[in-house]
Amino acid sequence: MAQACPLCGSESAAVIGQVARADLRTLWIRELGIDPGAWITTPTIDSQHCDQCDLRYFDNELAGPEEMYRDLEKLPWYYLEHKPEFDIAVRHLAGAGRVLEIGAGAGAFGRLIARRDAYVGLEFNSSAVEKAVASGLDVRRESLTAHLASEPRAYDAVVSFQVMEHVPAVGQFIRECRRSLRPGGRLIVSVPAHDGFMGSELNNILDLPPHHITQWSDRTMAAVASEFDLTLVALDHDDIAPSHRANYLHQKSLDHLGFRRTDARPLRASSGFQAMDRVVSRAAGAWGRLRRPSLPPGLGHSVTACYEIAVTA
Repeated sequence: MAQACPLCGSESAAVIGQVARADLRTLWIRELGIDPGAWITTPTIDSQHCDQCDLRYFDNELAGPEEMYRDLEKLPWYYLEHKPEFDIAVRHLAGAGRVLEIGAGAGAFGRLIARRDAYVGLEFNSSAVEKAVASGLDVRRESLTAHLASEPRAYDAVVSFQVMEHVPAVGQFIRECRRSLRPGGRLIVSVPAHDGFMGSELNNILDLPPHHITQWSDRTMAAVASEFDLTLVALDHDDIAPSHRANYLHQKSLDHLGFRRTDARPLRASSGFQAMDRVVSRAAGAWGRLRRPSLPPGLGHSVTACYEIAVTA
């Protein structure tokens, strides 16, 4: 039986698939060199879907602990100094005074914006906080709930990049973001785009628990506005980044062979599939280098939404 939707609270949800703990462990160890077994307590994980807001989600209890992020941050590509959504956010921040970033990491976005004195970041990862503070930023190891106790409605803009997909009780998270804003303020959030290439990538283990516990379509991003009394100002999709070109071409090759990601079966972990997949990956890579095919626009890693709260709120 499906749980109530963590975004809109609807009970009209259904279980649409299952993920095996054993498959996740196999692929994490093989691809990342990390064993997630201690963070997944059940043999299978239900994938659930809300008909009302289109959110795909998993049990809140499966959200990974800080230890998981300490392991992942050792991978050189995990925390990037610059992301395309940063540029999108800067455009939407024109004229904003005080800015709050939730999930600030080591302060990459804070260093990008012009007025550091008007910026506050919140972050749970203690090593990331140390790096951000050392660079001169006001980044605090503090929850949004605790921050709101002293500074409600204190910001002209709240930004959050690649955070909501990790957050249990994400509806409460958005409500607290809204409470942080002054009337007329803007909420800018970026999440992995389920309508982009990531949503169709087989064996995308980081788009599943214990890393991601929600998956966001354009329809879901639009539903946030109506659910939380916000106006959706803009919805911007990245193009496929050069670093993801091989991922896209690899999956298109698998699609032609009939190995598509579905809600019911997002993983294939057998040794037989892995052997075949290595051949496909090499062939797709060689084809991409030789032919340099053009890629469709707007199917990149992330989608960024800019919402606005009413002036009279």
